[in-house]
Amino acid sequence: MTSGFRLTSLRCGSVLALGALAVPAAGQRLPTTVVPSHYRVTFTPNLSAATFTGTEEIRVTLSESTRAVVLNALELRIPHATAVQEGTSLAGTVAFDREKQQATLTFPRALHAGEARLRMQFSGVLNEQLAGLYLSKTSKRRYAVTQFEATDARRAFPCFDEPALKATFEIAAVIGRGDTAISNSPIASDTPGPGARTHTVTFAPTKRMSTYLVALLVGDFECLDDSIDGIPLRVCAVPGQQHLGHYALDVTKFVLHFYNRYYGIPYPYAKLDQIAVPDFMAGAMENAGAIVYRDTALLLDEPTAAVGEKRGVAGVIAHEIAHQWFGDLVTMDWWNNVWLNEGFATWMSSKPLTVWHPEWNMPLGEVQDTVYSLSIDAVASTRAIQATQAGTPGEILQLFDGITYGKTASILNMVEQYVGADVFRTGVNAYLEAHAYGTATAEDFWNAVTTASQKPVDRIMEGFVRQPGAPLLSIESRCEGSHRKVSIAQHRFYWDPARLDRPSPERWTIPVCLRTATNQSDCVLLTDEKQDFTLDGCSAWTFANAGGRGYYRSAYRDGTEAQLGPVAHTALTPEERIVLLKDQWDLVNPGQQSIANYLQLVAMLGTENSEPVTQVAFGPLGFIGDEVLTAAERPSYAAWVRRLLESRRDVLGFTPAPGEPAETGMLRARVLRLLAVVGEDPETITRLRALAERYVADPSSVDPSLVDAAMAVATKYGDATLYDSMLDHLKTVATPDGRAKLDYGLAQFGSPILLGRTLQRLLSPDVRNQDLLFMLLTALRFSENRPMVWTFIKAHFAEIQGRVGSLSATGIVDVVSWFCDPTLRDDARAFFKDHPLDGADVTLQQGFERADACIRVAASQRSPLAEWLRSPASTAATAKR
Repeated sequence: MTSGFRLTSLRCGSVLALGALAVPAAGQRLPTTVVPSHYRVTFTPNLSAATFTGTEEIRVTLSESTRAVVLNALELRIPHATAVQEGTSLAGTVAFDREKQQATLTFPRALHAGEARLRMQFSGVLNEQLAGLYLSKTSKRRYAVTQFEATDARRAFPCFDEPALKATFEIAAVIGRGDTAISNSPIASDTPGPGARTHTVTFAPTKRMSTYLVALLVGDFECLDDSIDGIPLRVCAVPGQQHLGHYALDVTKFVLHFYNRYYGIPYPYAKLDQIAVPDFMAGAMENAGAIVYRDTALLLDEPTAAVGEKRGVAGVIAHEIAHQWFGDLVTMDWWNNVWLNEGFATWMSSKPLTVWHPEWNMPLGEVQDTVYSLSIDAVASTRAIQATQAGTPGEILQLFDGITYGKTASILNMVEQYVGADVFRTGVNAYLEAHAYGTATAEDFWNAVTTASQKPVDRIMEGFVRQPGAPLLSIESRCEGSHRKVSIAQHRFYWDPARLDRPSPERWTIPVCLRTATNQSDCVLLTDEKQDFTLDGCSAWTFANAGGRGYYRSAYRDGTEAQLGPVAHTALTPEERIVLLKDQWDLVNPGQQSIANYLQLVAMLGTENSEPVTQVAFGPLGFIGDEVLTAAERPSYAAWVRRLLESRRDVLGFTPAPGEPAETGMLRARVLRLLAVVGEDPETITRLRALAERYVADPSSVDPSLVDAAMAVATKYGDATLYDSMLDHLKTVATPDGRAKLDYGLAQFGSPILLGRTLQRLLSPDVRNQDLLFMLLTALRFSENRPMVWTFIKAHFAEIQGRVGSLSATGIVDVVSWFCDPTLRDDARAFFKDHPLDGADVTLQQGFERADACIRVAASQRSPLAEWLRSPASTAATAKR
């Protein structure tokens, strides 16, 4: 699943004490005495009434005699249940336990060990919470759609809703005469009736899979067809939008063919459908053979789409298709190991795109993801990759975070670099082959790569998977004769300076790749708290993360970063410059670096032509202006930013040149946006506002690379005329991405009056449920508007929660991460104490830690930064450019 709103990251030392980590809360687990092998389920959705009925037969095996069979069911009625064993049918009674989300079928006498069949009738409501079998709507009609991950198959049919309880499925749907149905496998038959206005679509039996991967969609979907390697492909959408799926088909053909060559196992299912639906809370969901997407994640108008948008759609598709192996073919045994699904798919997704479009710089994107995951991992409440709490549905949903996705992918990249790409691939394919159509554990994976590489991958992975946090490497190097001695000490990194100053019990086995000024590179294995290494030669400096793949921060205790600053542009690769910059910025939080020194380093780097490096380097500029400095100090800071960026603006210009590289366009957009929003440059503001007004009137009239920057600036300074124009064009916008730009643009207006109109609009049917939460988070962009947004959230909390669905129900607590203000933070603490959310405790705690860190940095850095801005040193820093 591609998460719609979060990303996150983890580590080992007292590893031997962690053996019992994976035990989830037993109270919500099913008994192990009854195991399913095959389901035959027929759904009859009534779209107009927003209800459904169904019948099912589950073939099960009992390991012991019992009168009671426990399975999962939630918000269902089960009026009839029987068991058939050796020709005898027993009518059962049904009792529900809503807290455990279980139903118990009790029979008048015991079923004995062996095979039996459970037959049930059931019914439910097509809810509007985007979970289970739910109602999805356009302005013209209704659709039935499923979203079952993680624990919502039980909302659609009684089932053994745990990932290890794999079975085969025969799905059928009784649907309206003009509708079609899509499920995991190809259609086996399509027959009229029952009744004059319905027909019954029956699908072929599936391969063994978990319940959360079952899919069913009903409506008037229209599809584009193609194939690759003998696999039938379709991209489907609501009528009038299917033509926007051509790009997705092109991506799919390349990605699927690439994976078929990479893996030792060809695509494991009979077909691959990809369906864009009108309302979907996740980014996408990897149902076996029938991947479901929110429309903006699959459909694209190529002529008006920026390169970043094309890359984004391609990335989601590559992620979801990777899941057909990682997650669908081989599934984690329980949700505490969900990283075996999501982290692997995240790691894998860049590989085909790197080959397809080398100019997209996917490896640089991976390093960016690593440094951002390290930031997520800097709070004390961060969790280990392998979760210790995964018993309740709320706890499980909380695991779909940046630890599971981003940190896991980063660890895999680090290990792949350490053992070599070909060897790592051999281990991955051995893992898939050994567990095809079954389940796997963390040990299964790292043992496979350890065997393939004959290196201590198990020790490396165990430490990074079972310990929270990330290492900070303190590095000192010195010349001794013709050699360079490098001393490296490891310590868990915290943003909190008090915690960072204390000893930490965590110890990792870390592949550390060192590079010298003479381009000598050595990868060493750090296993102790402190170790010394010897390099040949005596170069001017030693960089401690060659290639940027290491999952750790580097703090140079010998002044290396000052030596690297003037030469970084030529001496370091773009990946290494990203790491250097982000390490230095993250050291600001615990007070080991100052913002003034960071800004001097950014200025020292000179002209940077790599857009990803620029994104990381300039990323903190907005934070500094918004959160650290007072209103009185911002003009001098804005002037400094203008001095920093104006020369780049003058080189790049305002207008794309014919045939220029896509990266140049992205760099131009970033520089112009910063000049306008942070530098408050009047000319740039005027030019970008004019572009935004042109875009709203005619999307094809503006170069796609500049649209997002123009809209961000125009809405910050926008007036009611622009606001009303955007609202008016929302009525006729033809593409999902065009609608998203306008919708989310309305949430970014700096005017409190216009923001108030947007907040009220969020409560109307004009805003889809899938967008409500994200638009709220977008509205927090300007610090001066946060009290207003927070007041709105509190006043409408129940209504918001009722619309966003179970997948995002805890996402609302992400708002506290924005509260770089003691008053708002404390009010949020009191509010969520009175309004607890199941499974949100860790996310909430992390949010408060981030808010605390922001408040602490602002308080400690404000005066020194203001003094530096008034000093000749700040002018000298930009004068050197």
